[in-house]
This record gives sequence, structure tokens and C-alpha cells, in this order.
Amino acid sequence: MAQSPNPHLFSGSLLIGCAISSAMYGTLCGQISWYFGRFSKDHIYMRGLVAFISLTETGHFISISAALWYNVIQRGQNMPWDKFTRCIPFAFHFARPLEEMTCFMVEGFFIRRMWIFAQQKRLAQFTILPFLLGWGFTIAYLVGMVRYPCYPAMARNRPILVISYGFRIVSDGLISWTMIYSLFKHSSGIGFTSSVRTIRGLAGWIITTGLLMWLSSIAFIVAQLCVGNTLIPAAIYMLRGRLYANAMLAQCVPYLYCSNISIYLGNHVG
Repeated sequence: MAQSPNPHLFSGSLLIGCAISSAMYGTLCGQISWYFGRFSKDHIYMRGLVAFISLTETGHFISISAALWYNVIQRGQNMPWDKFTRCIPFAFHFARPLEEMTCFMVEGFFIRRMWIFAQQKRLAQFTILPFLLGWGFTIAYLVGMVRYPCYPAMARNRPILVISYGFRIVSDGLISWTMIYSLFKHSSGIGFTSSVRTIRGLAGWIITTGLLMWLSSIAFIVAQLCVGNTLIPAAIYMLRGRLYANAMLAQCVPYLYCSNISIYLGNHVG
């Protein structure tokens, strides 16, 4: 039987996750505004994708703000404490599909990037299989979370979640390492003249290659398996959509690139 969440970790982790997520949402808004101001004549599919992600992330921001109010401010007024700690707030039912939709669109964007830059298309084709399987199980997980919003029944969804993220870790890993290889291949002759530029260059690689996306998937599933009776996984989950969206926008906004390597990709968006 699943244990009741620790009250201290229950509210504290959610507050930290929401605070970081809110700051990243502000960064995302700046990226989106700069993109539309600078690339008003970009391909219509790309502008539509950025606009769609701005809507899903705004909806997600509103939903997690409502969930934060419920968990930290309201704290289950007129509700038994046991139910408050065992059941997820209703706002999460809106936040989860919005978050996953952002991740889905960004993963599709990166798979398309793989297809554009890869000389051999087989790896991009192979990535589609775990991508689709992972999302099939993700949809099943989202449906299950609506059916079982409280512990211990919620634990029935954990195997589906593990399988889903197992496939998605594979697809995100293939995306990330393919993009890293592409950057490395086009970086011959480019060096870093100082430790500051080296750090900035590495940060640019981590963001623009989708490596941070892959690491966030691993962190989330590890937290689910190790401390799944707390809201620490939920705090990590709040950040995933922001990380995915910022990774995509980082390839569209040249001034965010930290090295000439990343600028190469920026000149080939679309």
C-alpha cells in the first residue's frame, strides 16, 4: 500500500518546483516575443508551432499556479487531511496534458531536425518507434490519473508511467546524441579561448541539443521510483515542459546561442 506523503516534502518541493517553473516561464515569454519580433516572416509551420507552445505553456502556468494555491495557501480547507495529502488537486488534471502536449510537439520538432541534418535517415526513422510507443503509454497514463486521482489507487498507474518514460528516455536519448554528434561534426576548427567561453559553449550544447530534455526525463522517472510517495516528482514534472520549450526556442533565437556551433543550427531552422 502506498504511504501517505510527507507533509514537509509535500508542500516544500511543490513550492520550489513552481518557483523555478515560473521563472522559466518568464524566460520563455521573452524568447517567444523576441522570436516573433525577429522572425515575423519565418515558415508558417514554425510560427504556428511557437504560438501553439506559448498557449500550452501559458495554460500550464495557470494550472500549476492554481495547484500551488490549493496546496500551499488553501491547504485543503474543509477537507480531511488524509484526503488532502493523498489526492492530487483538480488543477493537475489540466496541467498534465498541457505539459505533455508541449513535450510531444518539441520532440517532434527535434526528430525533424534529426531528419534534416542526418546523412543516414535510419536513426531518425528508428527514433519514431519508441517515440510513438512512449506516447501511447503516456496517453494511457493520463487517462489513468483521471480515473485514480488518489493514493493508493494511483499506484496502479506507476507501471504504465515507467514503461512510458522508458520508451521516451530512449527516443530523447537518440535525439540528444544525434544532435550532439551533428554539432560536433560541424564544430571542427572552432575552439574556446577562455574558461568562460568554454562554460558558455557547454551550456549552449546542453540546451540546444536537447540533452537537458533527456536528463529531465531520467530525473523524473528516478524520482518516481525512489520518492514516489512525495511531490518531489511533481516538482520535477513542472519543469519538463519549460525545459523542452526553451530547448526548442534556443535554436530559434540567435542571441541565446553560446557558441558559433549553435549559430550554425540557428541559420537552418525550418
